[in-house]
Amino acid sequence: MRRSLLLQILFVVCGLFLLDALLFRTGWYAQRIHPDSSAGHYERLIRHEIEESGKGKRVLVLGDSRTGFLARVADEHAAGRIRFANAALGGTTPRCWYYLLREMDPQATNYAAIFIPFDLYEDEENTEDLRNRTGDLKFLAVRLRLADTPEFLASVSSLQAHVQTTRAFLWKGVLYSRDLQDLLSSPARRSRAIETYRNWAEWVYGFRGDTRSLDGLAVDYQRRTIRYPDTLPQPARDELRAALLWEPKRPAGWMYEYRRQWISRIAARYRSTQTKLIFFRLPRGPVPRPTEWIRSRTSAARELASHYGIRLIREDYFSSLERPHFFFDPMHLNGAGMEHFSEKIAQLAGEQGL
Repeated sequence: MRRSLLLQILFVVCGLFLLDALLFRTGWYAQRIHPDSSAGHYERLIRHEIEESGKGKRVLVLGDSRTGFLARVADEHAAGRIRFANAALGGTTPRCWYYLLREMDPQATNYAAIFIPFDLYEDEENTEDLRNRTGDLKFLAVRLRLADTPEFLASVSSLQAHVQTTRAFLWKGVLYSRDLQDLLSSPARRSRAIETYRNWAEWVYGFRGDTRSLDGLAVDYQRRTIRYPDTLPQPARDELRAALLWEPKRPAGWMYEYRRQWISRIAARYRSTQTKLIFFRLPRGPVPRPTEWIRSRTSAARELASHYGIRLIREDYFSSLERPHFFFDPMHLNGAGMEHFSEKIAQLAGEQGL
């Protein structure tokens, strides 16, 4: 009886795995994901870059929403010398960037250079533990393979994240559950949404950024006081205080290990290729925190740059952007800031012989 029960359970598990594979591992569902989802944005970017491959000398800029890059502005500044590609996708992390490059540049030959951003070259830990950020799985839903399981799990440290990650690798439907419910509730609405995003690449290329600014912001870090712009609402003031005046703490070391694991994987892919990798530090914010508040004594960025021969741009290259005028919140450049940042990226590319 026990053996029969075990066989039935095994049959059910295998059946669920096969059904899950038919729906979510064949590419069928990937064409129907909501375009305004994490996986939808990730997939659109990959498909666009694959379509653009082979169309002349191109430079790719990686990043998340803090990397306020406008390829249009950089292209104008480069005046036809090179073309820029924007892979700064909000919410992504170095782990997402590694798989992104694997999928849209499988032969590691599509780009003359790849710009890789760091908020700081030091391994400060002022964010959630990125090792256990299961939100990465939502971006990677379509592209993760069963063969990726060991290396992905090796980068996860908590038991809860291990369980969620293992479940997602075995049954991709776990990652699509809400999206599937939305699709089934109204297939026509999903079709309209997909059609709306047909011109996504043109919209991104023409994007001009937020018009707001933090003009009038002043911070006294010694006294821990902030003078806010008069028109700034209270929620935005609270956000600024939390982002600028958090107490520095001694790092536990996870950021150093995380960067070494995922940035080194990117570096290893391009080590024997013609593609130049370039590390740069992002503008730190509208009023940068004092450098003496930095507690980290490690720098994976500097170590990897030295080990792999990667170009490490001087830290103050984008310091001209570290003014309230160029930001609309504690972390994100506004339209004027994005324009200036993109011009300097093009300038930097020229200085690097691109």
